Amino acid sequence: MKKSCLWIACLLTAAVLGVPQREVQGAARRLAATKTDVAPTIDGKLDDACWKSAAKTTGFSVYKNADELHPEQTIGRVCYDGDNLYISMECKVAEMDLFRKCLAETAGKFKYFQAGVIEVFLDTNHDRKTFQQYLLHANGSSHITLPKDDPLKILNEEHLVSAAILTDVGYNVEMSFPLAMLHLTPDTAKVWGFNLNRAHDAYD
Repeated sequence: MKKSCLWIACLLTAAVLGVPQREVQGAARRLAATKTDVAPTIDGKLDDACWKSAAKTTGFSVYKNADELHPEQTIGRVCYDGDNLYISMECKVAEMDLFRKCLAETAGKFKYFQAGVIEVFLDTNHDRKTFQQYLLHANGSSHITLPKDDPLKILNEEHLVSAAILTDVGYNVEMSFPLAMLHLTPDTAKVWGFNLNRAHDAYD
């Protein structure tokens, strides 16, 4: 059976680390990461206090048409502390029975076109060339793509802490990136490219 999927994207032209939220309000497509004093437990549950106050992005659209919102919405949240950048994705799924069937068929293997995958792009140089791409599957598997000459190849699956769980209405993915390995610190206070995508199984 041929598989296909729909891409759901929330393109953020820039994300800001260490800059108060009020400084970027009103700026198109910017998101200020929220500082937290207590790190979230990376278990996919999203019940930590930091996620309740974290900067969030909504309005995910169909990839080929930025003006068309996808009916199965996604919420992305971003926060950080002195050591890590934390990102969570809350993904709604309308046809959960089909989703669970496709998820079970992956048998825990990373399959981009089956069930659900979220993508995180980090362009800390803000040049759209040296970005890192992190793909996390709803079954808990992951895949990382880095530029050929990227010195950050050390940031592999051993250092990326993540978790995914199914909910009654979809799935959540939660992750933690070491700031040091992104060449960032809590007081970096600079703007960098950032993008969140979701690949949604079309079940055909």
